[in-house]
Amino acid sequence: MNALQLLLRNSYLSPKVSTYLSRLHAEIDRTFSGGSIQVMQSSGGIIAAEIAAEEPVRTVLSGPAGGVIGAYHLGRLAGFDKTHWLRHGRYVDRCFL
Repeated sequence: MNALQLLLRNSYLSPKVSTYLSRLHAEIDRTFSGGSIQVMQSSGGIIAAEIAAEEPVRTVLSGPAGGVIGAYHLGRLAGFDKTHWLRHGRYVDRCFL
């Protein structure tokens, strides 16, 4: 993705993601005083909510990334060293762990 595409996508998504994360933070703060929000990136890493709000493109593939991480841990808990997972949705994700 080139710099212009990145800028345009972040510009489109940022207001929506920022509003959502602000509301989520207010609810968490009201329910659990002093709570914080961290957001999964497409790489599977974690970033602060403020960064996710400014650069939401970094989170677009966080669902599939989280699925792979969850599948890995589930396979290990079940005692498997190697696993093959399929995730069905709008498209199929496949991972070999």
